[in-house]
Amino acid sequence: MRLVNTRVFRSLAVLLIAGGFILSEQLRPFVPSRWGPGGIRITHLLNRFPLLFHVNDKAATGTPNLSAGSDALTAIKASLAAWGNIQTSAVRFADIQLTSVESPMAGDGTNLITMADTPANREVLGGDRDTGTLALTRLVFGVTNGKISDADILVNPRYRFSTTLDAGTFDLQSVITHELGHVLGCDHASALNDTMFFQIAEQSSYQRYLSPDSVAFVSFTYPSVDHPIPIGNI
Repeated sequence: MRLVNTRVFRSLAVLLIAGGFILSEQLRPFVPSRWGPGGIRITHLLNRFPLLFHVNDKAATGTPNLSAGSDALTAIKASLAAWGNIQTSAVRFADIQLTSVESPMAGDGTNLITMADTPANREVLGGDRDTGTLALTRLVFGVTNGKISDADILVNPRYRFSTTLDAGTFDLQSVITHELGHVLGCDHASALNDTMFFQIAEQSSYQRYLSPDSVAFVSFTYPSVDHPIPIGNI
């Protein structure tokens, strides 16, 4: 995890989580995102589920950096389903809603996924085509309890994406699935085959699917009352 920028708004903090920067020296299971010297875990209250995401409407028609024939909305829905269909977890998502909003505003309470090419989005994502972040998750949460009140995903307009694994593109579904892990409070993993691994190659799609560590993360962080995880003593 890279802390790109941290600003305090009254009792709230803004945390930007980006991919592709840090490699741990040892392999670890899932790593919860934490805040401050005390290591407060960053999570959603269970009563926020099903979590509603608004998607910028330009994704529905296809942004210029999305390969022809790709379906961004279907990919986003599949990513939400990957995290929201785990029986041992209480995580659920509402049907997405389209919005004309292109850039997130900290603390507006609206969870936004945007691929729009705006100065505000470019400023947050930073860098040029080869140095910027593919996508970034911005979380707004309470500094005393770590409870998330706002989560936004920004996809970098400088890079080319597809949902069909076209040459020279990154898989949008894999990227969104990874970023949703951050939305739920999971940090980067160091295993190469993990959904939350911090890098992705062009035409790679394995991060579309949740790794066992990612399933364990949502199951232990947001346990299902109806389908508890069977745990034994040793």
